[in-house]
Amino acid sequence: MSKFADSATASENPAAGWLAMNQHWMNFLGERFKKDAALMEQLSKCTKPEDVSAVQSEFYNEAAQDYRLEFAEMTELGEQAMIKLANISQADVEKTAAKKT
Repeated sequence: MSKFADSATASENPAAGWLAMNQHWMNFLGERFKKDAALMEQLSKCTKPEDVSAVQSEFYNEAAQDYRLEFAEMTELGEQAMIKLANISQADVEKTAAKKT
């Protein structure tokens, strides 16, 4: 087992941040897949080329917005995970230094 696992309490678990990121990403993908499937249904109801163009344009604009927001949220979650890991590392360094003195 790693030093991080030995020294981390449940609230400081360095893997918790990465797990949160993975769960968030899987939830996002699930929602995007639903929207992708809905696109096919919307396209099947189009009767004119202009309708197809409008549905596709709306879909891609919404998808771009969804991904932009998701990447911003994932960046924030990643930053939080790295800060927690840095804090755990710092605590380990301080604990090791205290033992040597």
